[in-house]
Formats: sequence, structure tokens, C-alpha cells
Amino acid sequence: MISVLWAEVSGLSTERIEIPLTAYREEKLQRIRPQLSRQQSLGAEYLLHESLRRAAPALPWPPKLLCTKEGKPYLKEGGVFFSLSHSGLYAACVVSDAAVGLDIQTPQPYKKEIAERFFSPEERAYVLSSPDPGEAFTELWCRKESFLKATGLGLKLLLQGVQTAPGGSFAWEGRRYSCQSCRLPGFHLAVCTENEEVSIQIEKLTLI
Repeated sequence: MISVLWAEVSGLSTERIEIPLTAYREEKLQRIRPQLSRQQSLGAEYLLHESLRRAAPALPWPPKLLCTKEGKPYLKEGGVFFSLSHSGLYAACVVSDAAVGLDIQTPQPYKKEIAERFFSPEERAYVLSSPDPGEAFTELWCRKESFLKATGLGLKLLLQGVQTAPGGSFAWEGRRYSCQSCRLPGFHLAVCTENEEVSIQIEKLTLI
């Protein structure tokens, strides 16, 4: 079972977060000015705190977070993998005992130029055959982003070479990945794991 926590972030501020911030978060907040972006970042921090409290209660808070050269944060202590995402008024967090990637996206219109650059012919056909191309486009982009986060390599990967359209697991670099996605009120959510397909439990939290 993989646990995903999500929440609305409107109304959050550093004064209303009752947990110490990680050094990673404090550094990020120093560079963030727009109010919504700060709320998204704080929401992700709170969800990480709650996720780790449940999955690794012995881990002290705040933990030491490091970053790969590609910018992916990870726990110095190891043993627990996590992924964070935010979009619009929402933030989400997933934790797992294996490499995992999470992405959420608020609905987007179909963007032909992006689809032609990053989607395979089969994926473009999936989008264009959908009753709502914008919804299908957002779904696939969300799935692709979750895969990039699971690998930790970001846009260095050529996305057209990876089939993430709905329909099961897929292979990359000799490894099997499973990507599951769903539509929640206000946004799409996708989780990609490096192990066999697992059940995902999604829970909404109220932060304030």
C-alpha cells in the first residue's frame, strides 16, 4: 500500500504552520515571493511531515534533506522515498519503500506544440481520440511528470521514448515501472513506482 496525502493550501502561512521547517524548505521559501507559491511550498512541507510521521515514526523531525544534482530532494537517513507536488490551490505528498514519483496538475487545455514534442504518436492519438482532449492531455502530462520524478532525472529523459498512456506497466533502462492516475476534484494525480503495481490509498487532509 502506498499512501498519498493531499490538501488545499489557500490560507497557509509560516505563522499558521505549527511544525519546524526543514532547512530545505526554509531555503526555498527565501527565494519564493508570490503568495500562492509560498502556500504551495508550505502545504508540501506539512504533508511531508504528516506522511513521515505515519510511515517512519522513529525518524526525527525536521529530517535532513539533500538534493541530487538534478534537484530531487531525498532523505539523508535513507530507507524511505518520497515525492512532492503542487498545482493551483493543491499540494500532495507520497511516501514509499521504493523509488516513487508523484505529480498533480490542474486541468490544462490541449497544447499541440507540447504534445508533438513530448508525446509519442500513440499518446497523441489517445489524446485526440478522447471526448475531452484537454483532460486527456493533462492526464498524460501528469503521468509523464510522475515518471520523471520516480527516476529523478527530470526532463533529461526523452519523453517520447516512454509510453505512459493508460494500460499497465512499462519498461525503461531494464526496469519496470507502474503508473497509476486518477481525477480528483480540481486536479489530476499520478503516482509512478519502480516496483510491481500496488494499491494506492489517497487521503485528503485539512491543514487549517
